[in-house]
Amino acid sequence: MQSFDSAQKFSPWIYRIAHNAFVNGLRRQSNNPLLFVDFNTFLAHPVYEDPKDTEFEQEKMRTMIDRGLEQLSAKYREVLILYYLEEMSHKDIAEVLQVPVGTVGIRAKRAKEALRAVYKTMNLEYGT
Repeated sequence: MQSFDSAQKFSPWIYRIAHNAFVNGLRRQSNNPLLFVDFNTFLAHPVYEDPKDTEFEQEKMRTMIDRGLEQLSAKYREVLILYYLEEMSHKDIAEVLQVPVGTVGIRAKRAKEALRAVYKTMNLEYGT
């Protein structure tokens, strides 16, 4: 059995040890031949993702979000930023902007619609 590599995730390694111990225990207790069951088909294992691909996708997403937000009016942009990036509630946003809570909800709805329209335009322009 290989020793644990700290560069890898711990959970697949420990699941493999448990699996091997289980199979060895069954073999010792049984006089009948053990049919091998591959527990890898039953246990979910994390999929390896290349960090370079992930970083590239995150940067691409940040760029699209920045471009989209730049095209919105300030009153819509600030509601989206406060809600999604700063994770503020509608009530807190209303206090910050000194507007009624209902106004925050309406601005958020209109901001999302405007952002969708911007992204549709961007997709046509950039072919993505």
